[in-house]
Amino acid sequence: MGGILGGYSIVIDVQEGYFRKMLVAPIARSAIASGKTLSFALKVGVQAVIICGVALVMGVTVATGLVGIVAVILIAMLLCLAFGGLSLAVAVSAKNIEAHQAFLNMLALPLVFLSPSISSFESMPSWFATIAKFNPVTYGIESIRTIMINGWDLATVLPDLLVVATFSAMMLLLATVLFRRWRI
Repeated sequence: MGGILGGYSIVIDVQEGYFRKMLVAPIARSAIASGKTLSFALKVGVQAVIICGVALVMGVTVATGLVGIVAVILIAMLLCLAFGGLSLAVAVSAKNIEAHQAFLNMLALPLVFLSPSISSFESMPSWFATIAKFNPVTYGIESIRTIMINGWDLATVLPDLLVVATFSAMMLLLATVLFRRWRI
């Protein structure tokens, strides 16, 4: 979810006229979108390394060891790519900073709370769990939780990763299409 407000800088660039200068540069517009989202993912990767390091110092054990920690960091980065792409798509479409922030905050909070990030599926009311199954955040969280607690349960992790990767690809494609359509 770290990339959800990443498009904020694009809104500022549009308002200040810098975005127009980027678009006339001799690079593909898709490179601008993918470069921005990759920068969001790298920032989240650094944050995840710090969080995992602090967790290990505090005594948290990971069922899959160091390789599992690397997998957890990569999954967090993949989920960030999805929401970074969504944020960029909204940023190109938004007319001002307030619209961008309002829409993404309105989206981000339900995505977090309507997922098993706070409580497990078993402790959720049935209607809540049904909604959570349609939430892409759920699949990122569940794959991370499985790797950390249960180990390499590939029957659970791989389908979850497929959902997260598909959602990421869709959001990056959406951002790229909207970047290409933006008129100078």
